[in-house]
Amino acid sequence: MYKKNNLHTKLFNIFLFVLATLCFFKLFFEDNLKEKNVFNLSEENIVINEDLNNDNKKDSILIKKSNSDLLAQVNLNSNETYSLNYDKNLQTLGEYCKYWPVRVSTLDISRDNSKEIFIQSSFHNKAVQHIFSWNGNGYDDIFCSTNNLLGFIDSANSRTPKIISGNFQDNNINLKGYLYNKGSLKEFNDNLTTSLPGKDTITNFICLIESLPDPYLSVPNYFYSQISGSDLESIFRLANGSNYYKFQDGYFTDLAWDNTGNITCENWILNFRVISTSDSKKVSNLTINLMINKYNDNDFPFKITSVNIY
Repeated sequence: MYKKNNLHTKLFNIFLFVLATLCFFKLFFEDNLKEKNVFNLSEENIVINEDLNNDNKKDSILIKKSNSDLLAQVNLNSNETYSLNYDKNLQTLGEYCKYWPVRVSTLDISRDNSKEIFIQSSFHNKAVQHIFSWNGNGYDDIFCSTNNLLGFIDSANSRTPKIISGNFQDNNINLKGYLYNKGSLKEFNDNLTTSLPGKDTITNFICLIESLPDPYLSVPNYFYSQISGSDLESIFRLANGSNYYKFQDGYFTDLAWDNTGNITCENWILNFRVISTSDSKKVSNLTINLMINKYNDNDFPFKITSVNIY
């Protein structure tokens, strides 16, 4: 009888440990989202308040609709206004689209106390990316592309930040890496870029969402076995709904590293176009926020531990 009770106690303690771990992941995930300064914008005009030059004062980024096009400007120190003008190689900041939100993120990749501004948008249903950097007198468009993925490696550790840009296309993710160098970005190649940790997990997840609806959906093995039931339920609601899903664009950043600097946790924000199965003119947006963590698994070393849908 004593051994049986002792076994129950051990099992209960294991359950509490797993529950506490999941709660930690959830809180860690939400807190880091706030710290990463990422904004998904679905309104026609929006003002983002953010300290851009490390003077402990709020500056502002204004994104507004002009006809159907987007215009952007920065207000520094309350009285200095600078336009964010696109490069001649991609002559648009994008357009306002009800089912494709604009994403604005900020990060000091130059390590000069002036944050770079990253804008992801769309133009005629194709992704648009721009990166703006302060030159001392205004902002330069140092990178532009029509890629649909943008992310960061070594975003908040002692290493040099790396910008990752690429595409999800034909059920594959292809990426290129860039380093900031004297007001421009220089491409670099290494295994970390071509085989980004967790890339297979994200590729499979995007393919999964694009395969919906599917009332017979089962949980794939790239989901963490102890993931919250409510998180899984949100996926099953999509599977049993009456919509198709088309990937639009995504953003990612690493959140944690081991003692040797290897990534152990990442956050991904994925936008999908939602199309009604009964009326193709009914189109909206779905944003899925994922956290993936490293585990000892040969098939999928990174597993999805948190899912938030909005």
